[in-house]
Amino acid sequence: MPDDKPQFLLDGVRVVDATRNVAGPFCSMILGDLGAEVIKIEEPGKGDELRTIRTYAGRRTDDQDYFYTFNRNKKSLAVNLRAAEGVEIVRRLVAQADVFLENYAPGALRRLGLGPEDLFAVKPDLIYGSVSGFGQSGTHRQRKAYDTVVQAMSGLMTLNAPPGGPPLRTAIAIADLAAALYMAIAVVSALFGRERGGRGQHIDLAMLDAVLALLAINASEYLTTGKPPAPTGNPSINRAPAGVYLAADGRYLYFTSNDRVWPALCSVLERPGLLDEPRFATNRDRLQHRAAIEALVAEIIRERPAGQWEERLAAQGIPCSTVLTLPDAFRSAYAQERGVVTCAEHPISGPVPVIASPMRFSAASTTPRLPAPLLGQHTEEILAALGYSSADVQRLREREVI
Repeated sequence: MPDDKPQFLLDGVRVVDATRNVAGPFCSMILGDLGAEVIKIEEPGKGDELRTIRTYAGRRTDDQDYFYTFNRNKKSLAVNLRAAEGVEIVRRLVAQADVFLENYAPGALRRLGLGPEDLFAVKPDLIYGSVSGFGQSGTHRQRKAYDTVVQAMSGLMTLNAPPGGPPLRTAIAIADLAAALYMAIAVVSALFGRERGGRGQHIDLAMLDAVLALLAINASEYLTTGKPPAPTGNPSINRAPAGVYLAADGRYLYFTSNDRVWPALCSVLERPGLLDEPRFATNRDRLQHRAAIEALVAEIIRERPAGQWEERLAAQGIPCSTVLTLPDAFRSAYAQERGVVTCAEHPISGPVPVIASPMRFSAASTTPRLPAPLLGQHTEEILAALGYSSADVQRLREREVI
């Protein structure tokens, strides 16, 4: 009889997660989604800053909305790392773990006795992951970093600007999230390498490095030619026509083109004569005469509602979409069919809507198993598994170690 129990690819992997805010917790949540047991280290009485940074309007004051977003599939251990006995608890936990993640200021955990060398002495094949703004070495290592600071330092803000306009940040925390994704890949790769006869690793991942890596297309132009790419706003730097156009119903439409779909696009736009226009014969020609072709297309798109254009363009295989609001996106047929939103049942907040993992496997699951934990919710459970008695736990509480 087949086993119907969901299979998780990182089942049996234990992660000790000493990270806060976004980049580290998003990484450990990904590992938790894949089945790892994630034990989150939090400061007693305070916890992760995300527990208190913001509660969404209209919800109860004890909801911890930002925290929920990045901390499902984790257990919370509240322990004071400034106390020697607290450090000893973490070291004993690491001795039974596979991965240790941290995003403290470079050098901070070394001063507490929890640096890479300290923990490799406890667990030689440990995967030790450090996420920071600017890495563990170099003159920037001690500078404070937030997502938007990294966006500013990477050049991303200038690339994201409209022509002649001010630099713009992205609406998402791209530096935090990119660092988390790269760290998750690095951790899984290091675990795989260890299984093939390798050893422990210290992964040094900087948020700025991660964003610069994402700028591959734009950066390659500069590195090859020595000329920085100009900010273009919505229009594509590689194709024309391509961009955001206002339709007759006041909604916006995005589409892009290439030489293959150019004849079909002229047909959809009901301007077959454009095929005979030398200025627009190839994509390279259209880029050279971008202002002319974009102005003409913008005028045509204003003749019909965005939905009609989207239907006609999609039918001809032309990449396109009405520009959706966030509510539109989550109400869409796509989101419903793919199960983009799921729920985790929280002991305080009840059912909490969360974004489902985008990783879909044919023979494994990423279904949420645990809601985001209460602060210190699993402290006694974890300590008991490490061999601490009830009397030990009581003594640690009285000494404010946990």
